[in-house]
Amino acid sequence: MAIQGSAGAARPSGATRAAAVLAPLAVAALAFAAFAPALSAEFVNYDDLDLFVRNPAFRGLGARNVAWMFTTTQMGHYAPLTWISHAIEFVLGGVDAAVFHRTNLVLHAVNAALFLVLARRLLAWSRPDRATAHPLALQLSAAFAALVFAVHPLRAESVAWVTERRGLLGSFFLLLALIAYLRACPPRSTSIASRGAYCASILLLALSLLSKGLGMTFVAVIVVLDFYPLRRGNGRSVWIQKIPFVLLGLGSAFVSAWAARSAPDTVKTLAQWGPGARIGQALFGLAFYVRKTILPVDLAALVELPARFEFAEPGFLWSAVGVAFGALAIVLARKRAPASAAAALVYALVLAPVLGLVQAGPQLVADRYSYVACMPWALLAGAAGLALLEERPRFAKVALPWAALAVVAALFTLSRRQAATWHDSRTLWNHAIAAGEASSVAHVNLGGLDMEAGDDASAIEHFLAATRVRPDQGLAWFDLGIAYAHVGRLEDAERADLEASRTMTPAYKALVNLGNLYMNRMGRLDDAVAAYRAAVADAEASVPGLQSPIPHLVLGVALRRKGLDAEGRAELEIAARHPVTRAEALRELGR
Repeated sequence: MAIQGSAGAARPSGATRAAAVLAPLAVAALAFAAFAPALSAEFVNYDDLDLFVRNPAFRGLGARNVAWMFTTTQMGHYAPLTWISHAIEFVLGGVDAAVFHRTNLVLHAVNAALFLVLARRLLAWSRPDRATAHPLALQLSAAFAALVFAVHPLRAESVAWVTERRGLLGSFFLLLALIAYLRACPPRSTSIASRGAYCASILLLALSLLSKGLGMTFVAVIVVLDFYPLRRGNGRSVWIQKIPFVLLGLGSAFVSAWAARSAPDTVKTLAQWGPGARIGQALFGLAFYVRKTILPVDLAALVELPARFEFAEPGFLWSAVGVAFGALAIVLARKRAPASAAAALVYALVLAPVLGLVQAGPQLVADRYSYVACMPWALLAGAAGLALLEERPRFAKVALPWAALAVVAALFTLSRRQAATWHDSRTLWNHAIAAGEASSVAHVNLGGLDMEAGDDASAIEHFLAATRVRPDQGLAWFDLGIAYAHVGRLEDAERADLEASRTMTPAYKALVNLGNLYMNRMGRLDDAVAAYRAAVADAEASVPGLQSPIPHLVLGVALRRKGLDAEGRAELEIAARHPVTRAEALRELGR
């Protein structure tokens, strides 16, 4: 494949003009096809069921639905625009997994095309003389960069997991915001060239942050781009232009922290996950996404935090060493290779909020965090291709295009396989374990599926495996107690329920289970009352929105059985004031 060009400015050829039009369409089509196996996927028992299948609140666009979308922080996220997108899907097709997956694929395809537009512009500005002289090389290099991003298997979690719509929609608006900013603030100019584009970039960033807070460091990213490749300098006006983006970023950081803390047992305290562990996790994450970009194998739905942090563990130790040497090499070569320095800095800045310095959730790292953060590495791949094509060595005419095709084909194949692992819950979690991850969550979910299928023995084995991985995995102990009780192993069930009440937050569900075991299966009414009293105290101490009337209901029943009728009626009257327990409480009061 010969590349047209000369030492001076080259007039765009027909091939160049065709590439400019067709490349975004081709990239979008390949991005869609790479993850098309997700079209036949189900909702998985990894947030999908709680967020969509069991959640009626988002089903419609009425005033009550929209009010809920703009106020909820369900499962620790504030994403009203994402909820609106799901509400539209529900209105058009009900709670149909195929509809939700199709929207995810379309969004990813559009993001791929937008990234090509962005890559073309940034590559052109990084080497304007050569880009002008070799326009077809620029088009092909930008397309290669976009494909490295779009058909990479690290994208599978973002695309094939319905719950991660928020990342796709947030990225869509974020890419548009960056494209608008680049139009408003052209290279080597400290002034705003288009006030309309500048205002659009602010609005689009706000829309992105209302979809997901992944763009909270946007202002830091554009500061890096101002230095390279825009070379806009650091005049006073350039810094003043950043004020709206700073305010939006700070607001998003505050809202994201508030939303995360609203979910029970989500944000880790320093006592649970200390400063050394957080630094080690951050270094591990910085190395992990680079490593998986280069060698995208054994990708799992969840890479779980270890029960205890050990810096000497090879994964943490070698990650720290790799990051240190990589950072040193980039600093030393920053003048000769400013693109690499800018790419590495943007990568770290985008990842910063999710590196674990403020840890929320059970994950050590997550493939979805690479969606925007790894775009700079794809740009570097495109820049390397552009540099080789510009020099026009002999092998570039034949070998380089074929090498690029081979890379894209390999990534495409791996992506289709990875997307298929999200087909259903059992496939997803079996793959996570097969990928070599010691995941208590995977075992808990597989155990739950086994219980639904009536295979109590297999369920118990999975729950026990989960407790071996994480002795503090409260949900595993909770489900284990249910499974043991189901097969009549009551003393084992009691021990599991006691562990669950010690490790779950809030603990009232485990205490209610323990009380039910005592009262209904073991004939220990006094112990049941004690467990129910502890459940009431725990429920009342829970944060608003997590408090439950169920402990009052079961305590009331137990007290009346014990002959404490007045106290029991008082508890049942409390339960009768809540819709969840009203009917049963009134029935008990009527006896």
